[in-house]
Amino acid sequence: MASSASATAVALLFAYIIYYALHLLNVFGKGNYKAEEFQERSKKMYLFGIIALLSIHFVSTYAAVFAWLTFIALGAYYFTLFIADEEKRKKLFTLTGLAYMGLLTVWWIGETVVIFSIDT
Repeated sequence: MASSASATAVALLFAYIIYYALHLLNVFGKGNYKAEEFQERSKKMYLFGIIALLSIHFVSTYAAVFAWLTFIALGAYYFTLFIADEEKRKKLFTLTGLAYMGLLTVWWIGETVVIFSIDT
């Protein structure tokens, strides 16, 4: 069970490393994307952190699997910033945002089931 918590923690760590690396690119002007686009994506980053911290506390294999699936969706969500074509970037932003929020929702529902199924 501790390995599930470790897997979730590593996914959380990687997600924030990518987030802050992209934020530094934005601060130093090296990214080819607008600050508004980055801020729009940043508003949803805390959701990943909250659910991951809950998953570390209430350890389950389900949480570790969804931590990595959501991490992959989060990476795709952020890397749409680097697509040059504006129309394609907006379309992929919508699709990856939907996938990311959908996985977060399923992960949250699963965590709620795990929390309420614990015998007290």
